Amino acid sequence: LITMSNQTVTIFTSIGGIAQSLRDADPNLPIKVVEDDALNGDGVTFHFDPSLLRQETRLALKQAKILISEPAVVAQLLEHDASALSSLCWCQSIYAGVDPIFNSSLTFPLSWKLTRFAGCLGPPIAEWCLGRIIAHERNFMASAEDQRSLSWAGSKDAILGYRYLSSLTLAVLGCGDIGRCIAKLAKAFGMKTVGYGKTSREPDEVQEGIDVYTTNLDQALWEADYIVSVLPSTPETRGLLNGDALRPG
Repeated sequence: LITMSNQTVTIFTSIGGIAQSLRDADPNLPIKVVEDDALNGDGVTFHFDPSLLRQETRLALKQAKILISEPAVVAQLLEHDASALSSLCWCQSIYAGVDPIFNSSLTFPLSWKLTRFAGCLGPPIAEWCLGRIIAHERNFMASAEDQRSLSWAGSKDAILGYRYLSSLTLAVLGCGDIGRCIAKLAKAFGMKTVGYGKTSREPDEVQEGIDVYTTNLDQALWEADYIVSVLPSTPETRGLLNGDALRPG
């Protein structure tokens, strides 16, 4: 074990702004930002080829004790060179999910602590989900096309065919922090919410924002006008909505 308070935090990621956020939170925190053309992108999509890393980058990563990075980057790096992070004690994922690491060929248990970015992503993801639902119901794409073509209410039939959200049901697959945030925001618009999870819960365990909780996937899908899946990526959940799952009847 090491005393983390005096250790340098190494940042190796395609997402910008992390170092500044850390400095804003703690101006005295030792930070080392590692940049290399072998890793490029914007966090949402990125490309990484560990075979192209510069020698100074390899040395910086080999010396890192605390690392902030994408799980997929860490997995690819260690699959390419098992000793690439030989000093690592703690890796902080920049995402809520860390499945690229557990789906890799790495040896488990890991010799270092792995933590994920959780508890903060619910509100922005909830806003995005409800924004997309509203945009679909109100047909904002048709309105945008009318603007581009200088046509006043040219798509009024499509635009006026919306439904009130208060008349709709949202099924949320996965009732963790993100799922609960989505359900609570949907409730603020008057939607009925159905939560799905694989673990049975007592009525008093059902979280705020979820009207009905079920372990029956068919029930959740059957009742839904809209479906949001925020289930973790596991062998049990991959392909869950394939095949006939979303076909009516």
